Amino acid sequence: MYRPQAGRMMAGVCAAFALRYRWDLTATRIITVLLGVLIFPVMEVAYVVAWMLIPEEVPFGMQTPYVPPPPPVPPAPPSNPQTF
Repeated sequence: MYRPQAGRMMAGVCAAFALRYRWDLTATRIITVLLGVLIFPVMEVAYVVAWMLIPEEVPFGMQTPYVPPPPPVPPAPPSNPQTF
């Protein structure tokens, strides 16, 4: 789940939920506003928490390319070999 750049009104929280669960975006926004009015402090706090927890969409072309980790370094030979 991510907050999209396009199609959002404020922070993109409603758009994120609508995209994730395939809900109608307008209905999601209306329900959010109604819940915000009916259960005043709870919905606003939940919206702000979702705003902080749901990551923002990374625009196309701005993704960091995958860089494989470097190969493991072989162990060094003993510095003082014992001779027999």
